Amino acid sequence: MFLLFLYAYKHSENEYLTIVTVFAFTFFLMVRFSATVLHKFVELFMIIGIVETCVCLRQIAFHRAITGTLNNSGVVAIFLALQLPLFFHLCKRQSNRKSRPMITLLSSKITLCVIVADIFLIFYSHSRTALLLLGMYGLIFAFNFKSILTQTPFLVNYKKWINLLGWISASVILVQFLFLLTNKKNSFFGRYIMSHIALSHIKDHFWFGTGVGRFTWFYPSWQSEFFKSIRGTNASAANLATDSSIIFNDWVQLFETIGFLRFTICVAFIVFIFLTKAKRQKSLLFFLKVSLAAILLSAAFSYPFHINLILYFLTLILALSIKSSWTNDLILAFQMPSFKFYRSITTIIFITLMAGIFIITKGLWLKCYAVREWQQMNNHYLSITKERDKYLELYTNLNDDGKFLTDYGQFIIENTNEIDKGIKILSQARAKFMSKNLMETLAYAYWKKKDYTKAINCYLWIDNYQPFLYSPKICLMKIYIETERFDLATQMGQIIINTSPKVPSGEVSDIKRQAHDLLVLISASNQRKE
Repeated sequence: MFLLFLYAYKHSENEYLTIVTVFAFTFFLMVRFSATVLHKFVELFMIIGIVETCVCLRQIAFHRAITGTLNNSGVVAIFLALQLPLFFHLCKRQSNRKSRPMITLLSSKITLCVIVADIFLIFYSHSRTALLLLGMYGLIFAFNFKSILTQTPFLVNYKKWINLLGWISASVILVQFLFLLTNKKNSFFGRYIMSHIALSHIKDHFWFGTGVGRFTWFYPSWQSEFFKSIRGTNASAANLATDSSIIFNDWVQLFETIGFLRFTICVAFIVFIFLTKAKRQKSLLFFLKVSLAAILLSAAFSYPFHINLILYFLTLILALSIKSSWTNDLILAFQMPSFKFYRSITTIIFITLMAGIFIITKGLWLKCYAVREWQQMNNHYLSITKERDKYLELYTNLNDDGKFLTDYGQFIIENTNEIDKGIKILSQARAKFMSKNLMETLAYAYWKKKDYTKAINCYLWIDNYQPFLYSPKICLMKIYIETERFDLATQMGQIIINTSPKVPSGEVSDIKRQAHDLLVLISASNQRKE
């Protein structure tokens, strides 16, 4: 654990690595808590779920799109779906109580209301992945209805309905995929292309992966190479290119990130979790496993491994599953002998590790504070002088953060005459982080410096990365004219004029007019030469 903290500190610019380290440490602590404490964490998660449900209902009441506090309708729908098994467990537990108080924190009626509200919100959000999870729940409960009925007396009279629920769930899944393939073809094929691009490079880092957090650096270049290779052969596919390093398939992205060896270990660990058996709280463990299965299923169609709240839930499930399967003998097997010498050595090692973790955590906290200051700076208006001074101050702690360096380099290029300094900072950012915005800023900087070769290479990268964009094409056309490569300028102008836009807009029309006017000037220039 100490080595993991040390590695995360050394690569603190790697945002995802830092998050993974935090949750690994959280898991390390959770497995040492008592089962009672972990149950409190489960209750906390359920309270968060209720708050999220209330926020979504409020958004509907005010005629807004439901995004919850997660600011994404698809993600919040998946989160609501993941918490359903826990609420069903709570409802079942309350119904089994022989004597219940008149007032409880969460009565069975309130719990049922939350379940109904969550199902309504999932259907209202039109989230395909969340609907698929509902179908999975129906199948699981239908095929396990006998064991559920024996533990839940109030469901005995609904045995036939529960059995029918399995068939209804299968129909929901079928309708879900038909809807996916027909009504949202572009979304489906866009995600398919992203997974295809990633899988085509699976041999590049097969055994050990790209490294945690490094996939997002490799993928944009892979996408640029892919669309370059099919240019002119599949125009419809080019319109599906997105500016995202999250490929909506966390299983493929995880494999690419950690490689075959560590991926195999993860799969074996998950299988072990599903095989765990609890001596007590069997019902809770069952429903936690259902939620775990839901997380794993949603990872094939979305990105739950990138959502901190879902990662917290996943960590809690793993810790509680392991804790519930441990016996006293197994716990004692991990303890050191009770000799004074071993106790002294253990104490020294523990103090050393805690001191090291404290120092490393302090350094990470300083970087996190700097990131917060940077984000607040972007939300407030500052004069150019004050903004430049603030960037210089933050650069001390964020000189290895690719996103910050991109923002800083863009500020220098747009507001100062220090082009070389801006290019140097953007080049540092490119070694850590890749995005369309970074390449656009770098291309403009090279163009401003009249380093035409590098400017052309950057704009070509953008043009291949998202072939449907018109802005890199018109920039390339202008650079070709400046360098007197009129044949390439004419070719690019014809592409701009003859290509149908993905989404018609005033900006596209303006670029087409510019290309037409430039072609007229090139034609007039050629006629004068003749």
